[in-house]
Amino acid sequence: MAILSGDALPYVPTNAPTSQQIAALNRIIDRLNDMLSQIVLTDGANRRMFIGYQENGWGSGKNFGIKISQAGVDVLKATDDQLLFKMDIETWYWFDANTQKNIMQLGKLPDGTFGEAVAKSGHNVSEIYA
Repeated sequence: MAILSGDALPYVPTNAPTSQQIAALNRIIDRLNDMLSQIVLTDGANRRMFIGYQENGWGSGKNFGIKISQAGVDVLKATDDQLLFKMDIETWYWFDANTQKNIMQLGKLPDGTFGEAVAKSGHNVSEIYA
């Protein structure tokens, strides 16, 4: 189930001025349009999974993908160190929740080739290509 973004909409009485009714409808339409480009799932306390568009959300110029954050972390504000998983269009990244290291990549690798790479425990995949 997708959640409409933003705070609760204010009550608009049926006898409200037309301009107020139109403004309320436009807020609803904006939120519904946002759902076409984003889906955010929560664990009941925090936004944990994000699918869709976030400008530069997966690195410079990478605007679309999937992210899952660690428990207690808002996925829309999470740094890579606070993620369990992220996938942009080219690459899947897995992170070790205990060390916050990118331990596995599948797709485009740090050297620009495509394939898969797994780092030793406690290390980042990028260290393999340093």
